[in-house]
Amino acid sequence: MKHHSESTCSHLRHLRRLLGITVLACAAMSVRAFAADAPAKAVSSCVACHTDSEKLKAEAAKVPAPLASALQAGKG
Repeated sequence: MKHHSESTCSHLRHLRRLLGITVLACAAMSVRAFAADAPAKAVSSCVACHTDSEKLKAEAAKVPAPLASALQAGKG
């Protein structure tokens, strides 16, 4: 037979868990709603320029290849 205080503790523990789950669920829904409401930012011209793969390949082709690495040249 349970004492009255054990039963009360069990109910309080259950209510605390339920409250915690509810708080976490509400927080997750509010974050998801906030992310959905945020407008998509336009890509700036700097980002577009620095991530253009064709332009990066053309720039990389202009860079001369080193004759030897510092390790191969005895400097490493």
